[in-house]
Amino acid sequence: MDNLDSVEFVSLALDSNKKPLLFIDLHVQKFPAEPLKTLIDSGATSNFISPSIVEKYKIPKTQLENPQVVRMLDGTISQTGCIWHQVHLTVLANGHTHSIPFLVCPIGNTPAILGMTWLTAEAPLIDWQQGLVTFPEQVQIASKEEADSDPLADLPPQYHEFAKVFGKEEFKVLPPHREYDISIDLVPDAKLSPGVVNWGKRG
Repeated sequence: MDNLDSVEFVSLALDSNKKPLLFIDLHVQKFPAEPLKTLIDSGATSNFISPSIVEKYKIPKTQLENPQVVRMLDGTISQTGCIWHQVHLTVLANGHTHSIPFLVCPIGNTPAILGMTWLTAEAPLIDWQQGLVTFPEQVQIASKEEADSDPLADLPPQYHEFAKVFGKEEFKVLPPHREYDISIDLVPDAKLSPGVVNWGKRG
């Protein structure tokens, strides 16, 4: 057992009665089935999938060169035994496609777990209060669409070459200085003289 690679895993995260958990639905490609309700767990160093799910959908497995054991954070070895196999799945989650390796391991009633290997690779944006998961590229696309989906859509064709002038960014900066600019020199502490306003004649 000493030559086996170890994988840390927090079993307490599986007890939904002890703390709120964050799940994401994974739609597995090539294996039409209901979405996998997958736990996002930063306490798990790897991704895990239940053997019952693998058998149910007949997902092909590959054998690990070095079997792994599951260790708890307190250093004790899990009673699940060695992990001998993994699977690679292409999944769709919140409009984002992922190719994810999962270690096949008994994980209770949870179909699958996404751990730190997935969190560090995908860097999802998580709203823990709302329980929402988005991905950086989705935010960038949304921001670009909000900024200006088509700057030429509302301009007549003859004005397309001047499209930049009509952009919002142009209103945030002053025009560049030119040689024929007229300067207005202010006199410090100067007093304003009363002016005369000519309202013109009525009637």
